[in-house]
Amino acid sequence: MSILIDDREGSSDLLTYPPLSASPNLCTLTRLSSGDVCFAGNGPDDTTLSIGIEIKDLRDLLQSSFTGRLQGVDGQLQRMLYADCYSEVWLLYYGLYRCGDSGYLEYPRYRNGSLTWTPFTFGSSDSRPVPFSYLTHLLMSLSHAGVKFDHVGSKVAYRDCKSEVAAWILSLYTWWQKPYSSHRLLRSFNNVNSTLTKPLSLNIDPDLLFMAKLVAPFPGIQFERAIAIAESFESPMAMFNADVSEWAEVKIPTKGKTGRVMRLGKTMAQSIVERIRRKRSK
Repeated sequence: MSILIDDREGSSDLLTYPPLSASPNLCTLTRLSSGDVCFAGNGPDDTTLSIGIEIKDLRDLLQSSFTGRLQGVDGQLQRMLYADCYSEVWLLYYGLYRCGDSGYLEYPRYRNGSLTWTPFTFGSSDSRPVPFSYLTHLLMSLSHAGVKFDHVGSKVAYRDCKSEVAAWILSLYTWWQKPYSSHRLLRSFNNVNSTLTKPLSLNIDPDLLFMAKLVAPFPGIQFERAIAIAESFESPMAMFNADVSEWAEVKIPTKGKTGRVMRLGKTMAQSIVERIRRKRSK
């Protein structure tokens, strides 16, 4: 059984870092439909399980969560969990960070040989600092959705993190290559096999999910909004034929504001309708 590594930029260079670089015959570069790394492992009762790993540096993890690229409809982790049917999905993130004195998530910057800690912000158009709790809540939510996570690179410079990433991948791989029954520590726990079941399904009507996937790529539309939009129209044709006023009246979920009804609004509605009616460039 070999380790399959996605051949695109950001993943393919893992082969150049030890200890994976010392075992070139163990790894194969290929195009994966989701995830950065995957391999087969030995499960209980002589079953073979598929293990998928998504790898991100901390900045990319935050940015992809802001935009919904990570967890949104047809997002990276959604595809790994539900479309590609990995038995176990891992998110491995790397990079040095800390909780600052003001409770914000900070990363190190080196200027003229000295280190300063700088808060992450929500994006180029939003300069608000990211609370440390944002990362914790994100990881806890992902774990409840069925994604396991781990972090490396807490004590090394950013440029050296990829070696720790490579070492972590090899460690996970070797663990899964042993016969499942030979992991003595597992015998100390009851019902350990229950953690290997597939995550619960989204429990969303397939037609509704199809409509949500159609609008999820639009700017400003993430998973919750895409579902709310799909629920507001009886068919894809009705959705795409709707005018600005109909789109503006779509009710959308709010964060932390119970009992308050918010609507999509004219500005976003106008943007969506323009995108629907825009002709593609030849």
